Amino acid sequence: KYSEAIDIAEKLDFKSLLSIINENIANLYLNQKDYHQAMVFFKRAKEINQQIGNPLFIAETMSNIASAYADMNELEYAMFNINSSIAVFEQEKILEWLAYCYEIKGKIYLKKGKNTWALYWYKQSELLHEEIDDDRGKIPLLNGMSEAYLNINNDSLAEVYSLESFELSKKIGLRSGIKNCAYQLFKINKNKKNFKASLWYHEIYQVTSESLTKKGNEIALD
Repeated sequence: KYSEAIDIAEKLDFKSLLSIINENIANLYLNQKDYHQAMVFFKRAKEINQQIGNPLFIAETMSNIASAYADMNELEYAMFNINSSIAVFEQEKILEWLAYCYEIKGKIYLKKGKNTWALYWYKQSELLHEEIDDDRGKIPLLNGMSEAYLNINNDSLAEVYSLESFELSKKIGLRSGIKNCAYQLFKINKNKKNFKASLWYHEIYQVTSESLTKKGNEIALD
């Protein structure tokens, strides 16, 4: 359906719509962890936005590219793209996108093993989330903070943030969030030698993982 939409948008020269469609396709590939194909469509969206000439559109796409590069462990490319996005959103004071960008920058530092810097940027994002309403965007932020605290052996704070993320994921029914939080809580409770709780969270992680895998396979078969 997106391919059909691209054909129509190209005939009508609707560049802004073309950009959105290409990013949506990129996100579909990201969900399947096909990073190479996702990047093909992200780059197409970026080229279209450059033709449009709207710096906000370009910054939005570059922030999504940064997140994908972080997932691919292409951390220098990720950092370049996120810094470029942050500069635009700070100038324009777009808080929702800034909160997202700060979270991505935290994720990049987390993957670099620089937990203190990761927490610095995560906290910048956390502060902005006090002013915006974005429960879905807050879930990876809280889980990232939990992971950073766990890495520096602060199990208590790691648990606080992971539990908050877990409850938020349940509240909005985000199964991928439940899966990630459950795995984090499994590790935290294992560290604390609270084996009953550790096993309980690991079972939730397994059940949710299997559910998401089944759903992904059904989508692929369709």
